[in-house]
Amino acid sequence: MDQTLHGGEDYRIEYRLCLPDDIRWVGERGGLWRDEEGQVLGLAGTIVDITESKAAATALQASETRYRTLLDNIPGAVYRRRADDHLTLLFQSEAIADITGYPVNHAIHHNGITLMHPDDRPRIQQVIQQSLNPPQPFDVEYRILHADGRILWVQDKGQPVLDAAGSYTLIDGVLMDITRRKESENRYRDLARREALINRISAQIRESLTLDTILQTAVQATRRQLDTDRVVIYRFNADWQGHVVVEDVVAPWASTLGDMGSDDCFAAGYAGYYESGRVRAIDDVTEAGLDPCHQAFLTDLQIQANLIAPS
Repeated sequence: MDQTLHGGEDYRIEYRLCLPDDIRWVGERGGLWRDEEGQVLGLAGTIVDITESKAAATALQASETRYRTLLDNIPGAVYRRRADDHLTLLFQSEAIADITGYPVNHAIHHNGITLMHPDDRPRIQQVIQQSLNPPQPFDVEYRILHADGRILWVQDKGQPVLDAAGSYTLIDGVLMDITRRKESENRYRDLARREALINRISAQIRESLTLDTILQTAVQATRRQLDTDRVVIYRFNADWQGHVVVEDVVAPWASTLGDMGSDDCFAAGYAGYYESGRVRAIDDVTEAGLDPCHQAFLTDLQIQANLIAPS
């Protein structure tokens, strides 16, 4: 009111009145009261009981707080999107930032297709379209492109929702990060494949009595299991020179069976490691810090990456 008296501006305030048996909220608005010559005579305004509207606003705020707390405790990001070609975003919870690495209000979320892995997009769009006619829930897993460049796995569980016109043009759902679960499943499958490999080799070995057949069975099964171009068994002599005794290789790679030539630097630089049982995997022989002569030896054999397991 002081601002109104000194500055002439209208005022609008809310405050509580202490009545004998109650406390009421009121809203007051007004301004200067002037005579015909413009002289200030006082203040003129209205006072309205706003207790019920205040209570409603407080209840709404409490409801929104409970809703926000519920969303924050859901193990995933809750969203609402349009059921259009771009899955246009209407709403999503803050948890989306933890899943994608992008803030909840980042423009990249507006198009729901953008962060999907390109190879998965057609399948996901088909699943969502099928869920619209007839309307039914969907549960699908796919890859997304994280802000830091990683590829993560997510589970998307949603369902079509009626809009105000009574049409299924909206989709409500929950997006959850399942990358760790997927990694565990992949490790389990790898272990299962390795166990199956060992069982196959063991069974085939029991059916054969010759060493050559046993070794050939081992390299064939190992190459298929590891999905590599070549698997060999290399036999060293006392001077750490040697040759390939068994090989399984796919075209167009040249065979290395028999004499592999001389690797003069192996005995001095690497023999001791493998004699003690070291297993080593090299992704790229040109970037592994190998001795130049040993690298040249491997390159001549068309070896770009390898896994060595002494026995």
